[in-house]
Amino acid sequence: MKSYLEYILCSVCRRDYLVPTPSNASTSTATPSLAAPVPFYVTTCYHEICHRCLFGTNPAPNPLDQVKLPCPACQSVTPLALLVTNDPTNELAPFFSDVAESIDLAKMGLQHQLSSLMNQVDYFKPKCSDQKKTISRLILEVKKLKAYKTSARTLYFLISSIPDLTSLVLAKRERETPITDRLDASSR
Repeated sequence: MKSYLEYILCSVCRRDYLVPTPSNASTSTATPSLAAPVPFYVTTCYHEICHRCLFGTNPAPNPLDQVKLPCPACQSVTPLALLVTNDPTNELAPFFSDVAESIDLAKMGLQHQLSSLMNQVDYFKPKCSDQKKTISRLILEVKKLKAYKTSARTLYFLISSIPDLTSLVLAKRERETPITDRLDASSR
């Protein structure tokens, strides 16, 4: 796997961050390694600048993000964003990674996500089917309950429209009893 540092070079003098060391520079299979550690910076205008092109022989100011300097590559006055380091966990690493490796990693990630998604679909499909059946049964029960409710209301109105049984019985007795018996009963 290539180091992201192999993709960094100064936007002004074109110096590579990694240069072949003198011991293996004469061989045809010279492997880039850090020869002379010249600090590199990345500006907020997205230029990689070596320390020599940015500060010359002067030391870098501290803290970097509060210093605004004209970018030697584009002349915009911008704060420095980051110091490029040899640390593989540096937050700049993803921006300088090998495209083929990034695509392979993305492909593996997508395959995993797709596989996980398909497993979830397979797991929830029968559950959803069972829930649909339960919901259908519940809908039928609700319809039956509504019909019972309508029947109960109808019966209630029928029963409430019938006069009280006691008053019916008394009215019937009054009609059947002779008037003389009723007068006698009221005088007592």
